[in-house]
Amino acid sequence: MRFNVVFMVLDTLREDYASGLGKLEGMGFVKYENAIAPSNWTIPSHVSMFTGRLPSSHGMHEDRDTHASNFGKLSAANLAVERKGVLGELRDRGYAVQAFTANPLVSPVFGFPFPECDVFDEAGEVTEVRRYVRKAGGNWPRGAMKMVRDGKTGALVRRTYKAVKRRAPRLLDRSPLEKGSRYIIDSLESWKVREPFMLFINVMEAHQPYSWNDGKPGAEATYCYLTGKPYRLKLDWGSKYRKHAELATSRAVDIAESAARLPKNTLFVVTSDHGQLLGDQGKYDHGYFLDDALLRVPLYVKYPEGVKPFSQREGHVSTSEIPFLIESVLYGARAELGSACVAAESFGPQWPVMDFAKDDGERRALAPAYRHKVKIYTHGGDFTLDASTGAIEDRKDGVTDKDVAACLKSLPLGGARPA
Repeated sequence: MRFNVVFMVLDTLREDYASGLGKLEGMGFVKYENAIAPSNWTIPSHVSMFTGRLPSSHGMHEDRDTHASNFGKLSAANLAVERKGVLGELRDRGYAVQAFTANPLVSPVFGFPFPECDVFDEAGEVTEVRRYVRKAGGNWPRGAMKMVRDGKTGALVRRTYKAVKRRAPRLLDRSPLEKGSRYIIDSLESWKVREPFMLFINVMEAHQPYSWNDGKPGAEATYCYLTGKPYRLKLDWGSKYRKHAELATSRAVDIAESAARLPKNTLFVVTSDHGQLLGDQGKYDHGYFLDDALLRVPLYVKYPEGVKPFSQREGHVSTSEIPFLIESVLYGARAELGSACVAAESFGPQWPVMDFAKDDGERRALAPAYRHKVKIYTHGGDFTLDASTGAIEDRKDGVTDKDVAACLKSLPLGGARPA
């Protein structure tokens, strides 16, 4: 029997805000404890979840000259080197690969090899309108006129209506809760299943913004933290994030219920790519930092009918084990999840924080932020390795010298991108 795969990522969902996913256990899902994301932001973490390799190994990570804004070519090139991970493997084996994603970073534009990919936002599906506007050099009126000439007025009217509907809550000071999952659910209900299939879903409701005046705090807030300056905005993310996380988990349950119509020989994986910093100690957003709030994520798995759930052999599970999980199920191999040492990596801020530097003194103060740091979870707790210098930092009391040596020996850490 050829098994199908559904892989759903609840973008930016912290494990300690994911209690709503407990309902999945009543639907046959198995919860795995102490799941750790391999990176603190979207692209490196997703690539690890598709390739089974840490960011230092697959090469899709930030550095002083590479940021989220200029990641497209690097991600596409390196994913090609990686043979496109488990997505490419399944496609080569004849699987129909489909994506419904609310995060445009997880799309073919950034190298993710989805032959069929529908990108959604809070206004619904915008792929066709974006394509016309992009061909018009980013000029919205010119792209709209071209759509009219091509007879695409229906898509244009729907997009305009949804955009107006989306902006209307600003007048009522309602938070921007909806970020596309309603349209993913609608699409799932009408999706024509062709077996065997690999279906990827990304849900963005836990991602910022949490109010209409949030802006994009990551770069400036991180600059302020690293230089000891107060951040100018007072963001009430602590209370608002909970509401957004609750909606994300509720929609995940709705999607799982909608997927009940899928064939019983389907593996269903639910996790997150990273968490979120909500203002503690002046830290906001995600990226750069290696706090538990960014790295501890939920992990639930529903196995195909007749497949015995895999046990968890160690205290921590890396979400980079997901390709191993998928392949083990597809090939009928018995396996266990977890490892004695689990790592997450950072190579610096994912934003160009150097742009905020006022002088050479600030640039010197920011330079150490671009060291390769690795947070390692093991039996007695966790510690951080500065891979640029070899120094061990922030070692918990329960971590022994033997634990450190064993982890450094066993983990496949590297500092350079593959050639």
